[in-house]
Amino acid sequence: MLKRYLLSAICLVCSLTLAFGQNLSESEKEAQITRISEVTKGFKSISCDFLQVRESSLLDQPVKSTGSMYYKESDKLRLDYKYPDAMSYIINGSAFTSIVGKKAQTMDLSSAKKVSGMFNFIMSCVTGTCIADKTSFTTSAVKKGNDIVVTLIPIKKDIKQMFSSLEITFDSKSCVAKTILMNEKGGNVTTFSLSNTKTGVSLSDTLFNN
Repeated sequence: MLKRYLLSAICLVCSLTLAFGQNLSESEKEAQITRISEVTKGFKSISCDFLQVRESSLLDQPVKSTGSMYYKESDKLRLDYKYPDAMSYIINGSAFTSIVGKKAQTMDLSSAKKVSGMFNFIMSCVTGTCIADKTSFTTSAVKKGNDIVVTLIPIKKDIKQMFSSLEITFDSKSCVAKTILMNEKGGNVTTFSLSNTKTGVSLSDTLFNN
């Protein structure tokens, strides 16, 4: 009977560890962040599919969108939304372009902060640059199974105006970002789940032109 209770207790502890994660010490956190940052620096290009889920108190139910994402070192990002509506958003250096139907609009990235901020942050997530940015965020990390979950709390005023907190889940082996969760100011939550991720793919510069 005692063995049965002990086994049940061990199983409970293991399940809770998997569900809530194992907190990392400061030194472990720094080691993981350094490792992820170093590995992702080597990602010259990335392609993947995404599922975006947006939750808001103003919506009766979450809004889901799907599409494809492309990144090319060091400042090019393209998101092609396929469902429910076709549209594209492109960051190419200091230019931000939105394409809806046959209409394309390009503006300077610095003048489109509200629109481009989310996509610019996504780029910093897939490249791992944001998790090592101590001037913009305070960080904590937990290990969940084969994943490392990094939570970022903004400390810069302009970022705090957009997000209250951010959470990125990385595969602990490949260091590829798997999910990006953004808690926005006002209570809205946007989550990107990335799949079919490929690194080192051949991407033409024309992909990032409108």
